[in-house]
This record gives sequence, structure tokens and C-alpha cells, in this order.
Amino acid sequence: MTKDNTLKDILSELLSQFLEKCADYVAKDPIRERNTLEFVFKNNRYSTDKQVSEKDYSEFMSRTLIRKTLGENVDFKHAQDIIASYENVKKFYAAGTDNLVEIFALNYVENTKSLKFTKKEFDAMFKSLVQFIKSGIRTVDYFTPLFNMSNPNMVTKKLLGGVVLSRISPWQFKIIKEHLVGRNGGTPPFMYNLTYVLESTVQHQSSPESEDKIASERFDNFVISALLFAPGDLTTGHIYRNFTKWTRNSSTFIRRNWRIGDRKYKVDVQFNRMWEFYKNYLKLNIDSKDWSFVRVAINRFMSSTYRDNLVDRMVDLNVSLECMFSSPGETSMKLANRCATLAGENNRKREEYWNFIKNEYKLRNNVLHGRSAESKVDLKTINELENIIRMCICKFLNMSQNISSKNLKDQNKLNKGKSMRDYILNEIDLGMLNSARMNVFVSNTHGVFSHTKK
Repeated sequence: MTKDNTLKDILSELLSQFLEKCADYVAKDPIRERNTLEFVFKNNRYSTDKQVSEKDYSEFMSRTLIRKTLGENVDFKHAQDIIASYENVKKFYAAGTDNLVEIFALNYVENTKSLKFTKKEFDAMFKSLVQFIKSGIRTVDYFTPLFNMSNPNMVTKKLLGGVVLSRISPWQFKIIKEHLVGRNGGTPPFMYNLTYVLESTVQHQSSPESEDKIASERFDNFVISALLFAPGDLTTGHIYRNFTKWTRNSSTFIRRNWRIGDRKYKVDVQFNRMWEFYKNYLKLNIDSKDWSFVRVAINRFMSSTYRDNLVDRMVDLNVSLECMFSSPGETSMKLANRCATLAGENNRKREEYWNFIKNEYKLRNNVLHGRSAESKVDLKTINELENIIRMCICKFLNMSQNISSKNLKDQNKLNKGKSMRDYILNEIDLGMLNSARMNVFVSNTHGVFSHTKK
């Protein structure tokens, strides 16, 4: 007989005997009722909630007498010993095997909503336990809400290099809502349009902090690439860790900065192109010495999305602009010249961008130095600045794929002591004087990151 079968027989006997005794206790001290909210979904979207009364099996199973009854069963220690002999339990399960046996009984009772032993229900719960011991116990599960994602025709789930984008479940909705406002609080208005979550499973690392970092970076990569592809107030919320029926005692959440804006993120007809953009973004190496300035520009671009104040958003976006185009000297003129030259596809657009950047940067300086009121900064200006910076970042991403510092050095185009950024800005400056030279250089700005939506 295999270890799995031995454990199954022992747990079956343990559970059936335990439930019989529980039924006797209920005759003397009934299971209490509790009022809880049930969330109603229509067309994959939260519609309303209603108060329902249900038996509180969790409270019942937490009673000292009930736990004592389970622990004193002759098969309880046998089940503990067998579970403890699994290699994954030895390596990865720190909570103790007595805890896992108790959770098995609790999961069964809550899932069946009864104190009757049913073989079909037991077999399903045991299968879930074995899957957890053999694979799930080695991993940590995460999910985070994805606000303002508006893709009604998108597939329910699709794997994204370590991240799954899926429709939110009522269970996940309940966790998020109760964490934000408590069990008795009303559902926040912004949650009515919450239809998607990002999910990720991380292999056990040396510390929980390392696991959290991996999940956070995976979620961030998706949102960054999505916002570089198209505009919108797409954002994740807090991150929820290990909210599963087998890890309920270790469930926690990670606080994150986030802002709910008004712009829906819509890429229905361009979803496949956004997907390709994301996959190519994951392959980038912009943390290298040559391209780290682009990473800083992206970080400040993303930082602006979390700001409630328009002036703060303007400051972050201008820092992103400076990361790409500034150098000592007349900053505002260089920013306007270089940004317009790189972003504009024709003379009319270059002139339009030049005027916009020059005027916007002047407004930024006047507001920061108290010469203009903060009310002068309007949302239309911020969104236009964001669009221009998005376009420029994508051009730099293409350049990171098309330009090699090694090749430039071999061609004597990258002088000693000069950085990749120095080379690019010099080419842009010279391109303003020599259109033929600029046409050659601009070819490096085209590639897989060119397909952005305005």
C-alpha cells in the first residue's frame, strides 16, 4: 500500500469518527448562526450584495472542546506522522503537521457545510490535500486587483510569463473588500468596476521578503508594459499572499501605493499586440550600464501614475523627460529640441511637440518657484505630456534592441569616456542640422515597441 493510500485510510477513519462525535456535541450546543455578505456577480462583474444567515462552522471548529476531540482521536497522531514523512513537508511546511490535520477537517466541514461524512466529498478534499503536499506546499500564491482594466471580450485566463490575468472571483472580491473596509463596511464605489486580478505562483525562496519581491516585480512588469503600450489609469492594489484553503493561517497582504483614476484601460482590438509588447518587454535588459537611464525614466513615468496631485504628476513626468534628454546648459531648450526631434514624425508634429514641451516646462518651473498658481496645471496638459513621454520611452526601448555599444566602439562612434546616452543625444543634436543623418539614426527607434496607442 502506498503512503498516499495509507494516509487516505487513516484520515477517512479519523474524519468519520470525529464527525459523529461533533453531531453529538451539536445536540447540546448548536452551531451558531452568523450574518455575512454574499456578493452577486452578473456578466463577470460585481452587481450587488445581500445579507445571508449561515452556520458558522469556522467558529464551531475553533472551540476548545472540538479541537480537543479531534486531537485525542487515536488516528490523529498516525495522520500527523505520515504527513510529516513527506519530503516537501519536512522542507517547506513550518506550521506543524497537527495544524495541517486540523485544516483538513475544517476545510471538509466548511466545504460540505455539514457534519456528515460523504465519501465523494472526502475523496475530493483528500485529492486537494495531496496536491498541496506534493506541489503546492513548495510555492507561495499571490493575487492583486487590477483596477480600470476594461476588456469585456478578453479570455478569462492567460499565462503571462509568471503572471496570470484572470476574471476576479467572488471569493477574491470578498477578501479585497473586507480588507479595505471591514466585514460590515459598504462596498467602495470603485470596486463595482473591478473585473480582473493578476495572479502569480512563486517557488519558495530563502525568505518571505524574497518571495514577495518576485511577485511584486512580476505584477509591476505587466502594468509597466501595459501603460507603455497604451494610456489609462491601470493600476494594481495591495498584494494578497497565500489566501488558499491550505495556507489560511499564513494569509497576509502587502501594502502598495495605488490611485484610482478615471481613465479606463481599453485595448480590446489591440489585445494581441499588447500581449506581444509585454512579452518583448520581459526580454529587455535595461538595467545594464548602457541603458539604466531608461529604467530611471520608466520608474519616474510610473511614479506619476500613483500621484493624486497634478503638480506632483507633472514633476515626475518632467524628471522622466530629463532622464532621457537633459544635459548641462539651457535645459528647457535642449529638452524641447531633442524631444520634438525624436518624437515628431514630420515637421508639423515636431513643431507642435517643441512648442508644447517648451511651454509646459516653463509652466513647471513657474509653479515650482511660486510664480504661477498650481491651478494652472490641468489634466489635459498632464495627459499630453504623458503621451509624449510614453512615445519617447518606447523609442529608447527600440534603440536598446538596435544599438550595441560594442558595435559603436568597433566603428569608433563611441569615444572613450562617453556613455550610450551621450552618443544618442549627440546624434539627435547633429540630426537637427543634418536631416539625412537624422533619417539614418531614426531607423534605430523603430521596432517591436513602436506599436503604441494614443
